[in-house]
Amino acid sequence: MMTFETATLKPDRGRRRKLIAVSVMACLAGLLGITAYKFSAIGTKSSRVTPSRDTTFITSPLRADGSVDYIAAINQRFGEGVTPETNASVLIWHALGPQAYDATTRNAFFKALGIPMPSEQGDYFVSLESFAKSMKVEPSGASGPAPASVPDFEKLVAQFHAASDGPLVPEDVRKLKEVLEGKVKPAALVELEAQLEQAVARPWSQEEFPPLAEWIRTNKAPLDIVLEASRRPRRFDPIIVAPSETYRYFSAPRTMALESRSLADALLARALLRASTDEVDAAWQDLIAAHRLSRLVMQGPTLIDWLSGLEINRQVCVAQRALLQHAELGPDEIAVMRADLDALSPITDVADTIDWSERFERLDSMFALAQEMSEGSAAPGSRFPFHDFSAFRRNSIDWNQVFKEVNVWLDRSVAACRLPTREMREAALEELENDYIKQGKDLRSLSRSIASALGSRHEKSMRMSHLLVALFLPASLSASDSQLRGMMDVELTKAAFAIAAYRADHGKYPQTLAELAPDYMAASPDEDFIGAPLRYVASASGYSLQCAGPNDRLEALSEDGKPLEYPWGDDMLIELSAVALKSGVP
Repeated sequence: MMTFETATLKPDRGRRRKLIAVSVMACLAGLLGITAYKFSAIGTKSSRVTPSRDTTFITSPLRADGSVDYIAAINQRFGEGVTPETNASVLIWHALGPQAYDATTRNAFFKALGIPMPSEQGDYFVSLESFAKSMKVEPSGASGPAPASVPDFEKLVAQFHAASDGPLVPEDVRKLKEVLEGKVKPAALVELEAQLEQAVARPWSQEEFPPLAEWIRTNKAPLDIVLEASRRPRRFDPIIVAPSETYRYFSAPRTMALESRSLADALLARALLRASTDEVDAAWQDLIAAHRLSRLVMQGPTLIDWLSGLEINRQVCVAQRALLQHAELGPDEIAVMRADLDALSPITDVADTIDWSERFERLDSMFALAQEMSEGSAAPGSRFPFHDFSAFRRNSIDWNQVFKEVNVWLDRSVAACRLPTREMREAALEELENDYIKQGKDLRSLSRSIASALGSRHEKSMRMSHLLVALFLPASLSASDSQLRGMMDVELTKAAFAIAAYRADHGKYPQTLAELAPDYMAASPDEDFIGAPLRYVASASGYSLQCAGPNDRLEALSEDGKPLEYPWGDDMLIELSAVALKSGVP
């Protein structure tokens, strides 16, 4: 059980005596006009963090060294009430096979999952990359970026991290290393990926993309298992890391978050292949299974799980609207599809993900960093993550202060994301960002820089907390808007199916969205939810449905229906042309 009782770690008296000696040296250095900052590296005092609500957020369970075991805590929270019979992951792993999981912790993972490890050999999902190796395709030119020199690795990592919304995960690092080592994609894989990009967005035929159709046929059995798994209510993959890992939560495998994207791609491609042969019911079963999969993935214990699920949600909405655009649907079929959409569970609130998953990953990594620095091993290129901490010396940081500061920023991020309207959320997040920028300017002021240089532990600790906050704040600032777009994707898709139902009943499109209420839609999405009303324009040949983007205003459209102002990606726009109905209505 996780509690909030305060526990104090035992001090290291030997190291305390050394710290006293260092302090005397620092005072003498100050009298001589020498910066005490340079002497702080001599100390060997352990970095101590007192578990409490303000510092570590939870105070149990604890590890043998007295630190909070965040992985055990997250496994308790996310695994509560999950059984092998209700856990979608149990079936998904029977589709993926054990080889998909990291070999070093594979046995422990399946034991924690509560099932025997699946057989090494089986009819398991074949990734697009593995399938491409069996294809014979003549290279058609450059299939990837030109190799870079190995010394450029640190520069590339720095650029990649600066452009990202959060820390690099091991998969990011692997990809960067492959680029620098000249490991480019085979021509067959490039070709398959190009085909897949089209196949998940519109109906396609076996004659159009024969290799992709063969890939779908190869994966029939595992995809059918995933379809069954999507009907389960929960999904939990215990976090298991090797004992040798220092940054435990940060280093944990993200296998399901990554593999689920491939499974969803295959389901969508199979659905739109079936749609091209009028297997509408089978196509829809794949589509709604992928939609349920997106919700299951978002139940995972990391922000990467949440983002992966959100991306699957976006892709599914595109594919569902493609089916609506191209298939000849009857009223009964549309009714079933609308009921399935209404039965979807809501998108997981990102505030919960930040409050627990993101917070625990940060605090766990911070504790590992504190240990590294107390031992003098946190050098440039540290895995937390690729930051240079050489400006900070051992014993120069009050980690209790750092932990408290980081939790305050996390609390503010969570509170902002939980505000009821978009306008209120954006205002709170903007205030949060402005306060962070102001704090950075204050920390760089002359007086505070001098205080830090002269050895002020408080100022060094504030600088450290400011640096660590930078690792999660961009993700918090963007996650709320990403969630809103994901929710609007679903609302616009539901609206498109409501319009289709109206047309199936009346033989024409409604002239206004108000005509859909109350029989087809209770009401148009709340203006407080999206910041502006939907723009709906209908004609005999089809309709367009436009939703304002982050700038809270609808962009003017050109004659071809594209937003006139840049960037085009601000607004969300659906355009469907009329297709024949099964009833014979044009």
